Amino acid sequence: MRLPVGSLSGCSVAPSHHAGFKPIWGSRRWRRELRRDLLWIREPFLGADHDFGKLVVHGHTPAHHFEYRPPYRLNLDTGAAYGGKLTVAIWEGEDPEPRFRQWA
Repeated sequence: MRLPVGSLSGCSVAPSHHAGFKPIWGSRRWRRELRRDLLWIREPFLGADHDFGKLVVHGHTPAHHFEYRPPYRLNLDTGAAYGGKLTVAIWEGEDPEPRFRQWA
């Protein structure tokens, strides 16, 4: 089965992507760059305080604890593939703030 590179959930809270994308696409090559960025980008995406219009949920950059930086991004990659915890974010009802669950 082939998984999508990125998806836009049915709710208005969060598009999700494997890695992220450039904060500003000033390039004519943005379509080709976008696909690559969705899979591999770290900087400048991780350091950007850029409002994408929605909270971007991503992984690709393992950390000991999830990184929640509203309204910009949420990194849920806590290194489960490398022995870390598995982290999920749960949005319920109309509450814009997620709650988090982790499993070792």
